[in-house]
Amino acid sequence: TPYELKTRVGGDPIQVALATPEGVDRAVAPVAALPGDRPHTDPIERTVTIAARDGIRVPDVVRRLDEAGVDVVDVNRRRPTLDDVFLGLTA
Repeated sequence: TPYELKTRVGGDPIQVALATPEGVDRAVAPVAALPGDRPHTDPIERTVTIAARDGIRVPDVVRRLDEAGVDVVDVNRRRPTLDDVFLGLTA
């Protein structure tokens, strides 16, 4: 089913938008300590994306970033699209 395919690609990633490009570097260590893959960073867009696996929840991510003094602008959990599934399976 589409749901199963989307889950196979990696669950619902949590994307964090940061106030400054320097915040991206400062955000990596706190979220890298969470279980799962290393976070994906984009300094130009000022975002850090975490694969929401192994029970990672949005409040856990926000709490770690707040404790590290990282200025967060926005946090969202995004369900993969079928395009994401296609690219993930054919890459």
